[in-house]
Formats: sequence, structure tokens, C-alpha cells
Amino acid sequence: MYCVIIGSLIELKEQTPSVRKSVLEKMENVLARINYDFKENIVAGFIITSGDEFQGQLSASWISIKIIELMIKELYPHPIIFGIGLCDVYIKINSEKALSTDGTAYYFAREGLAAEKNRINENSFAVYFKTDKNDEALINALCRSVDLIMKGWTVKQKEIVWKMAEMAEQQNLIAAALGLNPSTVTRHLKAAQYTYYRELLTTLMNYFRKEYDFAFDGTSLDCATGYYNAGIYLMSHFDYDDSLDNLYKALEIRVNELGSHHPDTAVSYHNLGTAYLAMDEFDKALEFYQKALEIREKILGPKHPDTAGTIHNIGNVYLKKNDSDKALAYYQKALAIKEKDLGLKHPDTAATYHNMGNAYATKGDVPEALEYLQKALTIREKVLGTDHSDTATSHNSIGYTYLINGNVDKALESYQKVLQIREKVLGKDHIQTANTYNNIGIVYSVKSDNALSLEYYQKALVIREKLLGPMNNDTASTYDSIGNGYLANGEEGKALIYYQKALAIYESKESVQTKKLCQKIEHIIQKRDI
Repeated sequence: MYCVIIGSLIELKEQTPSVRKSVLEKMENVLARINYDFKENIVAGFIITSGDEFQGQLSASWISIKIIELMIKELYPHPIIFGIGLCDVYIKINSEKALSTDGTAYYFAREGLAAEKNRINENSFAVYFKTDKNDEALINALCRSVDLIMKGWTVKQKEIVWKMAEMAEQQNLIAAALGLNPSTVTRHLKAAQYTYYRELLTTLMNYFRKEYDFAFDGTSLDCATGYYNAGIYLMSHFDYDDSLDNLYKALEIRVNELGSHHPDTAVSYHNLGTAYLAMDEFDKALEFYQKALEIREKILGPKHPDTAGTIHNIGNVYLKKNDSDKALAYYQKALAIKEKDLGLKHPDTAATYHNMGNAYATKGDVPEALEYLQKALTIREKVLGTDHSDTATSHNSIGYTYLINGNVDKALESYQKVLQIREKVLGKDHIQTANTYNNIGIVYSVKSDNALSLEYYQKALVIREKLLGPMNNDTASTYDSIGNGYLANGEEGKALIYYQKALAIYESKESVQTKKLCQKIEHIIQKRDI
């Protein structure tokens, strides 16, 4: 089962040439962001097809709701209509270009687009789904309900509602960003029927996940797509064990049905590699990436963007293994393909610039590192936006590079930019926010400000204990750092408590940190026994 989206900015032809140019440039950036953010579920990339029209294809239909909401917001006040087809797509020629794909889902999307052309204004949720099930009327009734709510929005209500999506529904931060009282934000949200609006969109996404994306009926290949979608979704929620279980099931079916050298089989191998990389199981990650690369080089060619994607990720494995020279060799191969095929301003190209910067930082080549990291940041701010998670990651790597170069003030400045984005977009209880608290704690530790250092380490610890558990390596690292802070303050008893907590984790995992931490503990005990 696949999801095809066709959209059209229906009033764009009436605009002046300068306005048309500006809108189309913005649309190109939004589509590039969509292709990048949802690449694991992109079957045919989203592209502009005829001036004011665009289309693309997904393996997971629930993402269509996120795409619709993003495009309506980013291209406002220019009204957009969407036709969406949910069905099997029987011809798939080119994964890069939606124009090269055909099938029932495309005909359905085109019919849906035609159905919406007379029901549009700048406040519209003009969306029509065509399906091959008996649920079409139900799905579109939910879309009509969203449309009715949106049509009643004032300009201020619309601004606040969209801020809720951008800022993880943190009303106090939204109020501060807009210069309003929190009570005023609450009043506008109530008038805009925000609770019902969000509930309807959530209901649509949950329905698509259950009935289409994670469905395990139909043909065996339909089941494989269901397992694959579930695996990708679970991976994005850090549930790696269940993610691997589903990805393996998808792989088994695809190997049996399509063979061991099919592009879809390569996709399964590639994402199994990504899951293992996230779990720091480097040998497993390399094994699956190499299998994906072998298929992609043979079937797609050595200069295809998907081939470059796997080459890039092999570089990521070597970077995590601290083999920066090997990592750079793979990044250079990936970059040569990406710069030629995707261009110098594409977010995928930026990803390789970014990781090349990280590799140079690991080698201690600070000027080269900052050059590549800045290239990546410039692209990400322009295409993905100043508040995107990857933009925050760029600031984070720049901060780390300044830190290893001894420029702690510049490092702190960069980490504070990261924190501002992550608290705003992800919230204060997200694991990446915890990582930023930890990094700021490191900077204050280097500055010998133990009070602030301990404050940020404790913030990181609360989140890491909650989300990662008390036996995770990152949790252990924070225990260790807090112990260092208390030791620097002369509070040896407290330091010992945290060191012992860290040691229990390191010993259970036979970590290389065990010996070093044992020495710290022994030193404290010997000192106290004297």
C-alpha cells in the first residue's frame, strides 16, 4: 500500500512574476525539507511538476498529514489543494522522481485534486483522499471537520496554532515569543478550537498507521511494507529492539519475494544498518550497510544518490569508531556524488559537509572542521529553517569544535543556541535536550564554574535516567561527571556516591571506563583512610 500526494497552488498564476518566483523558491525548499526529513519513507521524491503543482510518493500514509500541515503553514497565504491516493502502485521506475511513477494511487490522487478545486481559500484544509477501501467517506469527513475549524481562524489564532506545532505546545514559550500573556495564548487557542483541531489530525494519523501503514494483511509484499513502516516508526521513537524485529521481518519477505539484489531489499539492509549504528553495534551496522551498498552500486549505479547515502553512512560508522581518516574517505566519495546530482545547497549535501566537519574536528584540524560545519549550517538554516533539529546539530558540532580548540566562550555561545532550539522545538524533557544540558555542563566544568556545571549535569541526569534508564552508558557518563564536580568542590562523600553508580553501569557492560573510574574511587578511599 502506498500514498501519493499531488498538490497545487491554485492562485499562483494570478500573482506577479516576482511573487511567483519567491513562492516557487520557498516551495522548492519545503519539498527538499520533506524529502530529507521523511527520506526513510519516501518512495518517489517530492518535486515541482508543472509550475504551481507538486507531487511525491510515500510508503507511510500517516506522514501525509504532517506534510499537509507543514506546506499550508510554510506557503501561507497562498492556498493549496491536495489530492491523496492510497492504493497499490504497480509501476515504480525512479525513486528520485515522482513523475516516473504510475499506478492506481496516482489516478486516485489526481481525482482527489479535482474534487477540491472549488473548495478553497487561504484558511482551507482542502484535502481529499481516494482509497480502495470503504473508509473514503469517513476519512474525508474528518478532513472536512478540520477544514471547518480552520476557516474560522483569525490571523492571530492561526499564528498561535502554528506556533504550538513548532514549539512542542509549550504555551509559556509561545507567549514569550509572540509578546503575549500566557492567558491570552490560552484564550486564542480556545477560540480557535485547537484541542479539537489537534485531536482530528492525531486521529487521522493514528488511523492511517493502524489501517494502512502497519497493516499485515494483503500480499506478502504489503506485509513487508507494513513491517518496514513499523520498524522505521519505532526507530524514530528510540525503540530499537522492536524496530529491528520488524525490519528483519520486512527483509525476510523482500529477499524471498524480490530476491537478494532488489532496490527494496537494499532499503531494508540500509535501515537495519542505521538501527545498529544507533545502538553502537558498529560491526553489525557495517555488515548491513555493505550489503546495501553492493546492491545499490549494481542496480542503481555507483553515482546514484541512494548509493551515496549508504557510502555516507558507512563513513558515519567509521567516525563513531574514531577512525576519522577512513570516515573522510567515504564522505569524500559520497560528497562527489551528492554535489553533482543534488547540488551544493541540498540538505543531503549539507549532511556530508557536516560529518566531514566532525571528522576533521576528531583529527584536531579545527580550521578545516569549522569550514565544513559552517557550510552545512548555512544550507540547513536556509532550507530546513533556523529551528530545525539538524540546524541545532550544526550549532552543537561547532560548539564542540570550539571547545576542543580551547575557545570555551565560543563553545558556550554555540551550545546555548542549540539549547534554545531544542527546548523550543523538542521540549525540556527530550533526550537531545538532555545531551545539550550535559554539554553546557562540560563547558562550565572547563571554566571551573562547578556550581553551574553541576546544575546542568543534574538537569541532564533527570532526563537520561527517565528516558534511557539507570543502566545506560550516557547515564553513567553523567554520574561520572557529577562525581567530578563534587570532587572539585571537595565534597568527596558525594563524589564517591556518583562514581559508584557509574561504576556499577560500566562493570555491567565491561566498559573501558571501568579501570579509570576504579582508580578515581580508590584514590578517594585511600585519601579518606589516611
